[in-house]
Amino acid sequence: MTPYELIILIHIFTCPNELPMPETELREEVLTKFLDQGLIYIWGDNECGYRITSLGEAWITEMLATPKPKLKYVGVTGNAINTSTIVTGLIE
Repeated sequence: MTPYELIILIHIFTCPNELPMPETELREEVLTKFLDQGLIYIWGDNECGYRITSLGEAWITEMLATPKPKLKYVGVTGNAINTSTIVTGLIE
C-alpha cells in the first residue's frame, strides 16, 4: 500500500468529511481498488461518500498494532553485534 492509499483509507476510517485531496484519476483508482477489495463501501449519508468495512477496520487496526522496528547491527556472518562494543568516534 502506498502512502497516498494509506492516507485515503485512514481518512475514511476516521472522518466523515470530504476527502482532503482533489478528485483525480488516481484517487478514483484507489477508491475503486478499496471497493473491490472490500475495505470500504459507498455510503451516501456523509460528505466523504464512503465508510470503512469491518475488513478495512481490521486491516488498519493490525497496521497500527505493528511494533516499531528495532535497530540491530549484524555482522558478515549474520550474527547480531553487541552495540556496546561499537566505537562511534564521537567526542563527548
